[in-house]
Amino acid sequence: MPICRVYVINSEKIAFLCPFCGARREEPARQYKDQHDIINISCSCGNTYPVQIEYRKNYRKKTNLEGIYKKLSPPNNQGKIVVLDISTGGCRFSVSASHGLQSGDHIGVAFNLDNARQTMIRKEAIVRMVNDRYVGCSFITLQGTYDSDLGFYLRNP
Repeated sequence: MPICRVYVINSEKIAFLCPFCGARREEPARQYKDQHDIINISCSCGNTYPVQIEYRKNYRKKTNLEGIYKKLSPPNNQGKIVVLDISTGGCRFSVSASHGLQSGDHIGVAFNLDNARQTMIRKEAIVRMVNDRYVGCSFITLQGTYDSDLGFYLRNP
């Protein structure tokens, strides 16, 4: 059986949805706060299913979008990327060549969404994680702003 991902709601609750009967059950998130492994949830229908709890603030969508990155400070390198997943707060991408990126670097990323309009997304970001050729970054946004193109994209399968 595939592992179900559940997300913490407002840092307070976790909503479990049984894949067998569709029953929804909410529980306090605090009882799972140190749980980072896959757990088995028992439903009132008698079935048990595996769950991975996600503590992220934003839903993250898996993608395979080609694009580019450019280091902004100091401006010295750029390259091709493949965006592997994206959220309203950031993205994770892979770089095919040596990149020299480090945590804390200020970069720009640009890529087209795979929607009907092929919407171009351009974001400034801060590198948060580097693991060999995989890079995670958080987008720099003005407080109170919202990217409606990206938000709409994330809500559609």
